[in-house]
Amino acid sequence: MTEKITPFSKPTGGEIITEEITPSSRPTGGEIITEEMTPSSRPTVNVKVTKFVEAKQSSNYGYSGAVAGKAIDGKTDGNFGKKTCTHTQNSGNPWWYVDLGSPIPISKIVIYNRGDCCGNRLRDAKVRVGNNNVSPFDKGNDQCGATLSTSMIRTNPIEIVCSPPITGQYVSVYLPRREFLTLCEVELYTDRSKNV
Repeated sequence: MTEKITPFSKPTGGEIITEEITPSSRPTGGEIITEEMTPSSRPTVNVKVTKFVEAKQSSNYGYSGAVAGKAIDGKTDGNFGKKTCTHTQNSGNPWWYVDLGSPIPISKIVIYNRGDCCGNRLRDAKVRVGNNNVSPFDKGNDQCGATLSTSMIRTNPIEIVCSPPITGQYVSVYLPRREFLTLCEVELYTDRSKNV
């Protein structure tokens, strides 16, 4: 079960807007399938977070439209020229974060990288979840998944799984070197399997 959260409607704290059910297997016909669900055997039910308070980034590059909110506007186009991506200055340790309004258990983060060029700039980025919104974002919050490697950023979108889920009000992308930071979309998912 996957649920998507849409951006920039003023939240009261991480509400769920839509729900899309994506079963991993279905009977082919005439079969009766029974399965006892125990807490450890329940499937992961990822729900997309669609309500955000605000997004911020360390700096803005060039035209005024390359702001932090572009990463949560629902537009996944990786062409920077279409003005759907964020972009910081070329600075030391650039960062981006989104405020969810209240702590939410985050199970998966999907990042849409630039597709027109420069996708390698996300190499070594760290994605973190927690309740600290103070820069630098290399401390205080737990890292979700692995540091983005060259092989990870070759896929677009980039899927990062937080195992186990990490609860926090802030989700950040932090690049621990001097570079531009560009994100074309960031999707956040929360695991609702415990409520099934």
